[in-house]
Amino acid sequence: MWTRRDSIGLMSAACAAFALTLGLFWSTPIHAVDAEAVEKTIPTPVYKDGSCEVTASLAAKDGILGTRQGLTFVKPGAVPAMQLTVHNTGKEAATTHFKVALNQTSMRDRVSRVAVPRPPAWSQDYDISLAPDETKTIDLQCGDLKVAQSDSLLLFIGSPVSAPVVNAAGSNVAVSNAAIANTNGTPDQAALVQAVNRNVVVVNNRVNLLQMSCAEKMPEVQSASTGITY
Repeated sequence: MWTRRDSIGLMSAACAAFALTLGLFWSTPIHAVDAEAVEKTIPTPVYKDGSCEVTASLAAKDGILGTRQGLTFVKPGAVPAMQLTVHNTGKEAATTHFKVALNQTSMRDRVSRVAVPRPPAWSQDYDISLAPDETKTIDLQCGDLKVAQSDSLLLFIGSPVSAPVVNAAGSNVAVSNAAIANTNGTPDQAALVQAVNRNVVVVNNRVNLLQMSCAEKMPEVQSASTGITY
């Protein structure tokens, strides 16, 4: 026979189950709040040339929506101001020579079935001399470049490939005047010729310094476990 004690026991079990479910349900938003702490653990990309190290950062917060997992979201308009920090970690004077380039792609480029390498929107060679433990800051002058909705920007750095190669017509072409293939070692001759003919930047030891995406606002993220959008 069903008694009052049975009813109390059933209600107690139901309350315990509800409390456990509620605790598991709210655990995900708590982890979401810690997303900023996780973001800080993503290492800063560093280009190394001997004792010299080069990093990049955004010079101002104007037009910056925020950063998520290493990808910075920016508003449409002028390309954000960027700067390089060059540091000599050694105990002797050093000189570093590198090329910096900014690649800009649109949504149309990314969904195209035919991937065609494009020249960078901007590129520049630098020769920097540093005393022991000296640090220099370089403001990147990218001109009047504009970024539109859904555009992607990639700032990368590398050691220019300056050895001349022979193009299809048989004439010598300086690869350093081309410029976005990454060789990472001894370049393939045919690949270099193709890159030169397409006016694509060629560098060794390429490092992607900054990655940006253009949007009107920070995209929302939905939890896979709870469906909550934050």
